[in-house]
Amino acid sequence: MERAEQERARRKPPESLDAWETYQKGISHLHKRTVEDMATARDLFQRSIAIDPQFALAHAGKARTYYFNLLMGITQEDAQEAANAAHMAVELDPNEPETHLALGTV
Repeated sequence: MERAEQERARRKPPESLDAWETYQKGISHLHKRTVEDMATARDLFQRSIAIDPQFALAHAGKARTYYFNLLMGITQEDAQEAANAAHMAVELDPNEPETHLALGTV
């Protein structure tokens, strides 16, 4: 796992490390799979996107939070938000597996 994280970190320029750290915090909430944690994760992914709008993984994470809400039956409006975020993620980095995971999930 450490090697994988080093590889991911190397793909991002140093000026994006704040975006990377914020994204990692979002991922920790995403994996808890509660409504509250999804809201926190989405906020963190959105902050990461604000820091680096080209950060595909943050868009992919955001898409996954909307998809979770769909599964929980929270709102149908999340379907379009999930699709938008997932498509943006793939557009920004078509070589990143996580972007395709988000799009495939959505």
